[in-house]
Amino acid sequence: MQPQAVIDEIRRQRTVTSADGKTYPIQKHGIDAAEGRFLSEFIASRPDITRTLEVGCAHGFSSLHITSALAGRQGTHHIIVDPFQSTDWSGIGVTNLDRAGVDFYELREEPSERWHLRDY
Repeated sequence: MQPQAVIDEIRRQRTVTSADGKTYPIQKHGIDAAEGRFLSEFIASRPDITRTLEVGCAHGFSSLHITSALAGRQGTHHIIVDPFQSTDWSGIGVTNLDRAGVDFYELREEPSERWHLRDY
């Protein structure tokens, strides 16, 4: 299944499924459809983008949009920093990436900076 197909299925069903098969209703975390299209179209319009970094994954909507735009490019690599993906999010985001057949991502379950301020 391709990333966009996984996105469409999740939005249609309004649920996400963890690696252990538990189903959860979609919570308002992450990006909506218009933001996802913008992100995907921006990356798709820049063929020089092959390496991306994302902080937070949750259900994986942003990850799916990013990797959808990167698919088929040489040397692609998507890094996700999310210390709570396995615990608070039950691995849902990376499970969705796996369902979509994305094999060029790396999950780093280590904390990002404690303070998300520009001048920290």
